[in-house]
Amino acid sequence: MNPELAPRAGARVRWGLPDVAVAWFVGVAASLLALPLADPDVGQNHQPIRFLLAALVLQSLGTVVSLIIVSKRKGQDSLGEDFGLFWPFDRLKVGAVAGWLALGAALSIGAQLLLAPIDAIAHLKDSAQEVSKALEHSSGSGRVLFGLAVVLVAPPVEELLFRGALLRSLQRRWSAGVAIFASAAIFAGIHVVGDPGAGYVVPGLLLLGLVSGYQAVKTGNIVRSVLLHMGFNLLSAVALVVK
Repeated sequence: MNPELAPRAGARVRWGLPDVAVAWFVGVAASLLALPLADPDVGQNHQPIRFLLAALVLQSLGTVVSLIIVSKRKGQDSLGEDFGLFWPFDRLKVGAVAGWLALGAALSIGAQLLLAPIDAIAHLKDSAQEVSKALEHSSGSGRVLFGLAVVLVAPPVEELLFRGALLRSLQRRWSAGVAIFASAAIFAGIHVVGDPGAGYVVPGLLLLGLVSGYQAVKTGNIVRSVLLHMGFNLLSAVALVVK
């Protein structure tokens, strides 16, 4: 780990947890703009795929716009310099990009294997995520579009928020190790807000958050973190599409 990274990042970071919280809340509020696409005559588990897709895209857009404003007002007016978001091929060779994607998929498989004995006893997946339940009633093309968004849209935005803005703001006050764990725990916990059925994925998300956070601190950017997250989501996306 680069011992100079944390002090240097902490000295340049002028935003804090309130700014990160606002970015998250703005994203959630933006997702509500998709409500006109929802079907009021069916339950949450049967909402049309167009609503889920629009909500995901709008939430991502709201979060990114908020962080752009934070970067302009309190940073260096650069998502790369402030939060470590760069084009992967500007930092890594093609083989390395593929390798980090594969490692993300391996983390997903490893998390599922670790949970398998507990799932066999407690039937954790019987209370599946609401999105998974809703997709069971969607068309094939809708599933493909949503699967692409899960792999290509959600990871960069979530890494920008949690391993970019959040982790760096935590490093202002805490050691790198504590900041990594805290950001990973918040990242995992936020996924079950309003969706208790997603609780069984928390250990896997915590593992992803720890590995991604370590790489973000080690390299000073979130390129590897984004690739890990994309690989992690890839298997879930494929599973959703082929259901």
